[in-house]
Amino acid sequence: IIVICTRKLTKNIFSIATFINLNSSILPFYRCRDSEARALRDRNFDKIGVTIHGVDVGLDTGPMFKQRRQTVLPRDTAKSLRWKNIYLAAELFDEVIVGIQNGSIIIVPQEVVRGKAMPKRQLSY
Repeated sequence: IIVICTRKLTKNIFSIATFINLNSSILPFYRCRDSEARALRDRNFDKIGVTIHGVDVGLDTGPMFKQRRQTVLPRDTAKSLRWKNIYLAAELFDEVIVGIQNGSIIIVPQEVVRGKAMPKRQLSY
């Protein structure tokens, strides 16, 4: 089951199915919301992209299936990068689903301690 933009799932839901999610950053960096805006603010352009990952009890901390960095242009904004990442995520989901079906997907655990979760103050676009 693919989930996007959900709240933290409760532990008992994992007995029903396996869940896949996307994060619009190169995990483990910039987990949760507004990742493009936070990476732009920090000038961490190499952390902008998409990660397709499994869902676990944490927030964007599950094992990673596939990542791809986004091309960041001087004129890009958080909003334009979000749209670019949506298109990139669609491509990656196709690759991940095929990889799961044919057994070629390589699952990589995250180094969660290196990541950044969403700060309490939310950024705007």
